[in-house]
Amino acid sequence: EIYCALRSIDKKREGTYPNHFYYLYTKMEGERPKKETAFTITTPYRYDFMEEAIKLYELKYPEEYVEYDYAYNNYKDFIENAEEYGAKLNLDIISGDVGDIVQIGGAGLNYQSLLRTDAFMDLTDLIIKDKSYQYLNKNVLNGIKINNTIRTLPISYTFYQYELNEDLEKKLGLNIDFNKLSWSEVLDLVEIIEEKAPGSHLFTYYSDRKTTAWEVLGYNLVIVNMPDLINLETKEVNLNQEWFKDLLIKFKECSESENFIFWDKQPDFYDSLKGSLLVNEPIRDRFYADLLSGFDEYNKSHRSRIIPSFAGERNNNRIGYSLRMYSINNRSERKENAWKFLSFLLEEDIQFVASDERVGIPISQKGVDRMVEHATWMHALSGNNIDRYNKAVINNSNEINYLYDMGYMREDLLNAIGFYMNDEMTLDEALKKAEENIIIRLNE
Repeated sequence: EIYCALRSIDKKREGTYPNHFYYLYTKMEGERPKKETAFTITTPYRYDFMEEAIKLYELKYPEEYVEYDYAYNNYKDFIENAEEYGAKLNLDIISGDVGDIVQIGGAGLNYQSLLRTDAFMDLTDLIIKDKSYQYLNKNVLNGIKINNTIRTLPISYTFYQYELNEDLEKKLGLNIDFNKLSWSEVLDLVEIIEEKAPGSHLFTYYSDRKTTAWEVLGYNLVIVNMPDLINLETKEVNLNQEWFKDLLIKFKECSESENFIFWDKQPDFYDSLKGSLLVNEPIRDRFYADLLSGFDEYNKSHRSRIIPSFAGERNNNRIGYSLRMYSINNRSERKENAWKFLSFLLEEDIQFVASDERVGIPISQKGVDRMVEHATWMHALSGNNIDRYNKAVINNSNEINYLYDMGYMREDLLNAIGFYMNDEMTLDEALKKAEENIIIRLNE
């Protein structure tokens, strides 16, 4: 005889007192009833969230079967072949040789160009009419629009923010609005730190390998300015703008200062600032409960706050991106079933499952609320510090207005500018090289 043992925790009781339930498994003879495939999902690799979502969907709709089509068994194998997979997927989408639902976020695709075509179904009306629409982050949805249409649905998303050392801020006598800073204004702070706090740094960054300031900060600087450098609709590239060149020159000058970055190999769970003014705190890679706990512990003896990422120079660009973004194949004959599943992914319980993935936060406020509730319960957290952190995350998530990370064009730009930062090229030579590579990408 086989028994299944389940354990539940009673949250209302003090301490942890498990309740155990035992169920006898009874073997049923015969074949399982055959199910028809309701739809197929194409993803780059197998991951727990999608398997869990499919399992829960089939429990809710037992007459339906979901075919899960993935190329790699895990993320590590995929990332080693991401560019090759993305190129193949691009061709498969054009030929129609993909499932009814296709994961395009985090799949090695330059999906901005694809979303300007009719390869994928326009989901705008379906999203607006969905029962979960009122809870969805409208800034994220607007940030993914192209030509006033939404052809992909982010289930969760990542954005950038920083922790600000308020003790050092006071010591430096800063009276500026950190919620509205551009990158050039942030770089101006290096000179102030050199003068008033020579033992401190502008940033702390953790790395277990030898790297450069451009490698660790260039991404964030470039990505918010790329919409003003590259026009994806007209396929025009203009990197030779004075404001952008001035920004890169200033970055290089600051990177030579001893007060620019404090390098550390081992992250500190309770003090990631390590005396610097700022440290990057992306909403990914760590569980939300750990982020909350670390912030709360640090603020028991110090003072800090969470601020949004720095904006673009020309426009107030705030960038996010999504690794869990799904589109419906426009050639699919099962569009209704496909949307039924995507709508299911927006429900509160599934959004809560998505929050435990460490690839961002749910797009639904209900999912975010569950994530916060669970995180505070996990570490028995409460008080002003917890409220401040949660409020800042919500506010920062609503600052997003652009959900495109420019894919490999971003890498073309970063790599070329890296030659300038390493004194291997002049700035004009580096920008010319980047522009040539980006033009090729745009016209592939």
